[in-house]
Amino acid sequence: MRLHALWYQPIHPWVIVPPMLYAIYAGIGYARNWQFAEGYNYPYFFLNWGSPAGAFGFTDELPYMGCAWWILGLFLALLIVGMLYLLILDGLKKVFHTNNN
Repeated sequence: MRLHALWYQPIHPWVIVPPMLYAIYAGIGYARNWQFAEGYNYPYFFLNWGSPAGAFGFTDELPYMGCAWWILGLFLALLIVGMLYLLILDGLKKVFHTNNN
């Protein structure tokens, strides 16, 4: 497998659909003040829109950067994991296909 094959792999954005739906759900819950835990209207620290960092800001305390940056970073990480999964799958297909011939 050549390295440049990485650029020809179809990157399936479907890996970010469930997390995107969850982020939308959590955003609605935050806006409507649902209690995800006792006293917390957000499920995870990086989905706290009311943090000092806000949506696109940065701060020196947790969560260190805004919610939008966390969401974009997680989406990018999921796309990379999905692409790696496809590369591994293609590699396994080639190995088993050549062994069967």
